Amino acid sequence: MALPDPALLNWKTDIGHTPSRGGVVTIGNGNTGICAPSGCTFTTTQLSTAINSLSCGETLEMQNLTYIAPSGSLKFSQVCDPAHWITIERDMTDTTFPPEGTRVTPCYSGMTSSVLVGLPAYPCTSPARHMPYIQKPGAGSSILISGSYYRFVGIEWGRLNTYDLDFGIISLNNNAACTAPDVSCMNAQANNIIFDRNIVHGDVQRQTTRAFGFGGARWVAVLDSYIYDITLSYAGGGGDAQAYGWGNGKYLTNVGFGKFANNFASSSTMSSLFCGSFVEPLSPSTGFDGIPHDVWFSQQWLYKNPLWDRQIGQTLNETETIEGVGYGPANDQAMTVTPAAMQLAVGQSYQLQILVENDSRGGINRATPLISALACGSADCGSLASVYTNVGTGIHNSQNQRVVTYTAPASVPTGSTVTLTLSYVTSDDRLATLGNSRTLSTQAVFTIVNSNPTHQMAVGPVASDLQIQPSYSDNFGNNRQFCLIFNAIPNFASTSTTWAVDGVTGGNPTVGRIDTSGLYCSPSTTGTHTVSATASDGTQGTSSLSVSSSAPIVAFDLKSNTVKNGWELKCGNRVLLENSFLENAWGSQGNGGGQPGAAILAQSLNQANQTLDGSGNIVNYGPEYINDTTIRYVKALHFGAGFTLHGENTTLGLHRMSITNVLCDDCNNKRWAHGFVAFLMALQVGGGNSTVFSWESAAHPMLDNVSVRHVTFVGSTTMPFGINSDLAQPKLINYTLQDSFFAAPGSSTFVNPNGGNTNCNIAQGSGSNNSEARALASCFNGYIFNHLALLDSTASSSVFLSSPIWQPASTAVGFVNYNGGNGGDYRLCKGPNNPSSACSAASMFAAGQANQASDGTDLGADISGINAVETTVRAGVRTP
Repeated sequence: MALPDPALLNWKTDIGHTPSRGGVVTIGNGNTGICAPSGCTFTTTQLSTAINSLSCGETLEMQNLTYIAPSGSLKFSQVCDPAHWITIERDMTDTTFPPEGTRVTPCYSGMTSSVLVGLPAYPCTSPARHMPYIQKPGAGSSILISGSYYRFVGIEWGRLNTYDLDFGIISLNNNAACTAPDVSCMNAQANNIIFDRNIVHGDVQRQTTRAFGFGGARWVAVLDSYIYDITLSYAGGGGDAQAYGWGNGKYLTNVGFGKFANNFASSSTMSSLFCGSFVEPLSPSTGFDGIPHDVWFSQQWLYKNPLWDRQIGQTLNETETIEGVGYGPANDQAMTVTPAAMQLAVGQSYQLQILVENDSRGGINRATPLISALACGSADCGSLASVYTNVGTGIHNSQNQRVVTYTAPASVPTGSTVTLTLSYVTSDDRLATLGNSRTLSTQAVFTIVNSNPTHQMAVGPVASDLQIQPSYSDNFGNNRQFCLIFNAIPNFASTSTTWAVDGVTGGNPTVGRIDTSGLYCSPSTTGTHTVSATASDGTQGTSSLSVSSSAPIVAFDLKSNTVKNGWELKCGNRVLLENSFLENAWGSQGNGGGQPGAAILAQSLNQANQTLDGSGNIVNYGPEYINDTTIRYVKALHFGAGFTLHGENTTLGLHRMSITNVLCDDCNNKRWAHGFVAFLMALQVGGGNSTVFSWESAAHPMLDNVSVRHVTFVGSTTMPFGINSDLAQPKLINYTLQDSFFAAPGSSTFVNPNGGNTNCNIAQGSGSNNSEARALASCFNGYIFNHLALLDSTASSSVFLSSPIWQPASTAVGFVNYNGGNGGDYRLCKGPNNPSSACSAASMFAAGQANQASDGTDLGADISGINAVETTVRAGVRTP
């Protein structure tokens, strides 16, 4: 297993090694601080001019104010050298700021952690702006870094909230300068760029695809920084949301040498995404492809906000404690339709508003309703039509909504009423008691008249627990606005609609404001409010909602944010993830399909369906691969699944991966997978595809040389090991699973995710049919499967060929405190009072005992070492 290039691991990224010995240019307003005594070189309206004026070796010192970037591109394009860096930095006369090597927090942009509800607390006694804030003004604008040898110290980067979808805050992608994947293009890309104690964020409710898009860059470092509010809602049009994006773009080759150290990153879909769209194949001109190589992640805190989970605590009907705060249990899932009753004239059409509540998969009008019945006393009960379309206007145009329209029959039916029943199959609802799915139903009753129905106005959404977060703004330029779209649909022709909140037309700062389109934005205080819409003739409809700091954070159309996993690779070469803390992910119907909330997902994926090699030859597979990946000393907490390792069939596969000393605490499919199939350890090749490509052979299968040792997985799953590969594929080789604890209640040890008679894994069900011989032995050419403790397993020992395999009760292992596999102390007892007073005797799995690891150490992960990692990550001080 090759680690990243030693040149990266030894890269000196401190300020002392990035000299800017030239002049200092200042930007700001007034004549104090850096602008004293006679004003700065440039004013805040001249940001682009100031940046363009810089020569190599100079420093731009920015007053700690808000700067609006130009509507086009804000470019950093100077090409410099190692002796003449350009430094862009905060006002250094303001001494209130973390020292180099210490993570910055939004306290230094003026916000206490209570403002960033759902994120972990950070110390902040005197919030104030101590760093400049550069804002993107619109979706068509960009912040583009295409030069070399730039250091950004203490800068906040963000966006305005006057538009919705933003495809990225900072871009290092300069492929617009290219016409081919040649040396000229390679040399036109950014290199030697360092972000030091920066804050990068999107908007709390409007969509932002990524914080950093590294494009074709080389030698990039993000150090001691804080990234948050990088989110996309389900079917929102932006793909996946991530803090770090790399390995995408035509003509880009030789991308890599990345150092990400001591950062906090909160992004909804995944923390990092390498590849995922077009990737340049191996270029004959440069000798490189577009796969990011030599990348080092260290001391990362990768976090997902629990308020994004609309189903939190729902499955087990319990409160989930995260970072000392209790969340949920969310109310049961329910489906509602607005209106529940309406009078219509014969032949009249009316648009319904459908809402699926407390569902992390969907949201208002996202559900695809099944038409259960149109019931009435006659043969003709009317008709229904449903389409996906966009609803709303301007920045609040909501994509891919399901609109259902009912058209009344041509004559009044016997009894005069028509009952419409709509249903929706939810993938999870109180899984522990009701099974994997159930059908939610709702009804609307229409009274049909010959003409002139009684005027009614239906206002939606309507729900018993409709909630929204309070908005926030301050004098430091921070603005966190929460809004919700209301719709008013009359059953008659109205010439106008007047919106009010608590009887106040247009609302006010106390009750919240609502505009003429029905967009309600919350006040800064909590409370319950009534939204009303009044037609031109005085007919009124209402809905109510509560403003609450415990409300889920969703899009303005109630769609949930997409959540997939903690850390992901779709390609990569010599990647190291170490000394890091991953926190929270759950099952969610993300763009492109749902996933169960895995801690780590490594899947080589040809997402752009590429078929050509770098010379233009048709090969029918893409250039993606995952080679030489090392994951060590990582804690994952609160996940729906563990590891999924996948060599996708139309790529160059996954090769040489080492995973050691990883703790997955509360890896619990019942609590977090929300109905998706979830494994602790899953290996897949091509999803069962039978196509074997020219580069494959018995010596070079799609997936090989995977070693997983000294891991501790606790929580609950009835499917510990998933293996899936078609019989036509060359057998997987050199798989090691050893020296580890796996929660494995029940007897279904080996599972085939896809099934099928042509799969190498034919283990199924329980008993003798679920055996090592029918799974591992038939899928692998050479494997090690021993020194494993399968907690709470009830499988017969006869199903295992390898030994030793132990099947202890989780409570009998000798952990200091198992605590149900959620937030416990998983150190092994070494004897009475060692390492804790809770210990009465040595665990049989501790070093020196009968069931120790194969190397003579404790079975499972090095828990003391991992606890030290978590402590260091939380402290936010980089070591080294």
